[in-house]
Amino acid sequence: SDLFLLAMLNSYVCFCLYFFCLGMPVGYKMAALFQLVATIFLIVQRFVYRGSGTVAGIATIYGINTVLALAALVCASWYPFLIGNMAGWAAVVLIIISRIPQIIKIQYERSVGEFSKMMVLLIGAASVMEITLALLYKFPVQTLCSSSWALVTCVLFLVQFKLYGAKKS
Repeated sequence: SDLFLLAMLNSYVCFCLYFFCLGMPVGYKMAALFQLVATIFLIVQRFVYRGSGTVAGIATIYGINTVLALAALVCASWYPFLIGNMAGWAAVVLIIISRIPQIIKIQYERSVGEFSKMMVLLIGAASVMEITLALLYKFPVQTLCSSSWALVTCVLFLVQFKLYGAKKS
């Protein structure tokens, strides 16, 4: 959905600001940039493959979003610590909000459908590694919050896989 894509776009813009402004390790910076570029490709595909009926309204929203992201980038050059911390918290909130609809949808439909259990397991493993690194290297608390939420959602998704399994073809 456009709402999900917008939330993901904004979360990765915020993560980029957070990681770059607070001088996080290069792996975080590269991962956030990769995820941001991948999300932009998804948005471009949305415009290419979906009919032109709603393009103008959605394009306006993405345009305003881009202007606000550029304004945040300019502010970050003046106040990197403040903008970095604010962007980190904004990213945590956006990541939390963006995953809740999927959890609710699976619960409502009582099926994990085509949802990938392997992807859930990989996200769970990555979140455990990130929590460990965040604690060992004393990364900012936003990192611990986002990785802890990823682990919580992984557990919730695994419970849903156990309860509902995949639909049979």
